[in-house]
Amino acid sequence: MDLAFLFRFLSSIMVITSVAIIEIRDLRRSSYAYMVQSAILSADFSLIAMMTGEWHMYLWTISSLITKVLLVPRAMIWAIERTGERSEIRPVLPLTASFGLEGAIIISLFLISPSVFPLAESRFPSSIPISLVLFMIGIFGMLSRRCALKQVLCLCHMENGVHLFLASLAYRSPITVEIGILTDAIAAVVILLYMAIRLKHVAGTLDTFKLSLLRW
Repeated sequence: MDLAFLFRFLSSIMVITSVAIIEIRDLRRSSYAYMVQSAILSADFSLIAMMTGEWHMYLWTISSLITKVLLVPRAMIWAIERTGERSEIRPVLPLTASFGLEGAIIISLFLISPSVFPLAESRFPSSIPISLVLFMIGIFGMLSRRCALKQVLCLCHMENGVHLFLASLAYRSPITVEIGILTDAIAAVVILLYMAIRLKHVAGTLDTFKLSLLRW
């Protein structure tokens, strides 16, 4: 099978998982959707290594598997168990409006971004629009969701988009860049999950719209 076609196919599945992460109300299943997306991202890193001959991209694959596929979902499940929350709080937008905005984001980025980064698009088909879709849908999820744990998942979702974007444009970057990004991301996730757990214990809710309850 042609590697470019396989890369495009796997990356396209990431768009489906991005919508699933945002729209699935069950927090555990949403975490599993993130795990699937991260596994596909890791596979994309290996495909980039095969297409470019940049062996260090295999190290990106390994680090992504350890952190994104194993550690982050495990931390999310742990936080879900600690808070006792199984389903996210009702989001700001209804399902139909949310689907409509996500569809608009996907269509507009697929129409615009290939012409902005033609070289990356020719080498790694659809990588740029898909990475931007992941990033923008992650931002949309953070703005339209009220549940603190779902917002952490949306942040992780955004970070997957940033990783795919970086791998497509700067695949010759040394592994130290990848380690630096992952270290910052893992630290942010741990801190945010701890804050979400404390919010639940102090305020009795994960609704970030009620953070005013914590004021003096």
